[in-house]
Amino acid sequence: MSREVLVAGILIPLFLFPSACAELESDESGRSKTKTSTAQSSLAPDRPDVRRYGGPANYITNPSFEKRVVPWQPWENAAVEITTSFRKIAHAAARVGVKTPGRYGIVLANAVNSPAAGDEFVFSVWLRSADRRKRVVILLQGARPNGDLVVIAKATRQIPSKSWRRVTVRGRVRLPDVTGINIYVQVLNSIGVADAFFVDAASLTPA
Repeated sequence: MSREVLVAGILIPLFLFPSACAELESDESGRSKTKTSTAQSSLAPDRPDVRRYGGPANYITNPSFEKRVVPWQPWENAAVEITTSFRKIAHAAARVGVKTPGRYGIVLANAVNSPAAGDEFVFSVWLRSADRRKRVVILLQGARPNGDLVVIAKATRQIPSKSWRRVTVRGRVRLPDVTGINIYVQVLNSIGVADAFFVDAASLTPA
């Protein structure tokens, strides 16, 4: 075997290795290093903070509205959007406003799927009025296969306009065959289209 052939055999793998690395370091758009790192980065803001959101036990996957509103949805006559002007935790919160005078709020459907009879839960959330001091209803409600609705927990609280208030409610599933638990934050009496409140750092954990 000649010296020239031996050198070529050594250099070929070295040329292939940088090429393979370059393929791993860029996707089709050339803006992210790997698909794995991109997925982790996009999910990071929604991961519950161990000290503030109940940690891994938190059933709520989007507790602080950092990048999106879903899976939360408007309830009744509401419009929900992300705001960075008013927030309690991190960089954003949800602003829940009324579209026309009437009842309005925000709901998270099926936060817990098929809880067992006897299960206890604690729901906690930071709230602030966008205008006047107002009464807000917190409701954890379950549904049964026959269509009946059952109250897991319910409380009415006053929330201020110049500061945030943490509201906590605790409840128990008392009946079998509850198919899921929905979480509502409601205002039952609005004064006009400027009526609104802010929601941040929501947590639902086992009691």
